[in-house]
Amino acid sequence: MKNIKKIQSGYRYNEAAVLIQECFGPPYDIFNYGDSIDRSLRKYLYNIVHIQKPAGPDKEKYKNAFNIFKDFVRKEILIKEEIPGFYIINQSWENNSRTGLIAAVKLDPDYQRIKRHEKTKPGPIVDRFELTKSTGLNIGSIFVVFDDSGSQIAGILKESAARGRKLYNFNYPENIRSKVTLSENDEIQKILENKKLYIADGHHRYRTMLDYRALMHKQEGNPADSRPYDYTMMFLVPSSEVTILPYHRLIKNTDTEVIKKLIDNLTEDFTVNRKDNLRRPQKGTLGLYLKWGYYELTPRRKSVDLLDSELLQKEILDKRLGISDKDMAEGDFIHFNPGNEDISEIKDSVDNSKYQAAFILNPPSFKDIKRISDENKTMPPKSTYFYPKIPTGIVLNKVADPAWIS
Repeated sequence: MKNIKKIQSGYRYNEAAVLIQECFGPPYDIFNYGDSIDRSLRKYLYNIVHIQKPAGPDKEKYKNAFNIFKDFVRKEILIKEEIPGFYIINQSWENNSRTGLIAAVKLDPDYQRIKRHEKTKPGPIVDRFELTKSTGLNIGSIFVVFDDSGSQIAGILKESAARGRKLYNFNYPENIRSKVTLSENDEIQKILENKKLYIADGHHRYRTMLDYRALMHKQEGNPADSRPYDYTMMFLVPSSEVTILPYHRLIKNTDTEVIKKLIDNLTEDFTVNRKDNLRRPQKGTLGLYLKWGYYELTPRRKSVDLLDSELLQKEILDKRLGISDKDMAEGDFIHFNPGNEDISEIKDSVDNSKYQAAFILNPPSFKDIKRISDENKTMPPKSTYFYPKIPTGIVLNKVADPAWIS
């Protein structure tokens, strides 16, 4: 049974029937029902949001998603791709670019070949599980990275894209250009077959597909031959192409006296240097912005294996501010600010008293992620921001018929 396969039963937008740039959306966990992103996406009748985050009461919304999918297919808004292939995507922004591919990847329940670095929570899994049961579709791609330190595989992907069939060329979001090509190059499967894959974004979607696979195996008596639901759709990116940004931490709902005394209390564990301007510090040093100044915190006892997010959680959030791992998950103490946003907005948020303090971090490297994943350890929540996100809606992958349809 192959570990990597072409997308066999892909449905994609018919460029002749839609405004293609209006069809895509971000991953489901980037926005919420009713927020500004959600409202903007829903303005276009054929946007993927109507399937990805369907409207309707309770579990009815999940059936609605499949009915919308069927309607899009009937109207040829979505068309089935007759030729199995790999969807190679090149994204470019400012002076940067990234090339990866969407493929079907065999699920690995034991996390030996597919590695994780985050814990999952039940809420998102229940939602995505109900959607998968009701549609039988992979709607969004799980973002994974594989080791390509010599850039050899990245080169093969770019060559395959140049020879493949051009599908889309669009801007989404506004400042990111995406070019999508369908490739039938069998060499891609061969070179990726035995690669370890490290989940970047999509831990909950991966856990969902493991649960869905288990359900289908139970219903179908553990078939000996592989089924489409034994695989899931992934966006695979060479490590040589990946851009990892940090998530900064903005603090709220904390005792004001503790905040006032924070600098003095930190001197026991950190060398504290006041700086003139807010900026991202060097790796291994934390930035702290308070209304009265910006400080850089260098630990007195350095650990080469400790990530910035781990150092912050262990030595400051938990020890000095009383914000535990559980509080991080369940409380309302921290806002995570993605590293692609202007750092000056963080300063304004503290100056305007929206937040009490801000910690400026550096991201882990792929080497860090690989080490932690291979050791079967996890990072604190929101330790990585892989940029840019992969648009949802480039291709939908059918893995089974919905269970509720007779």
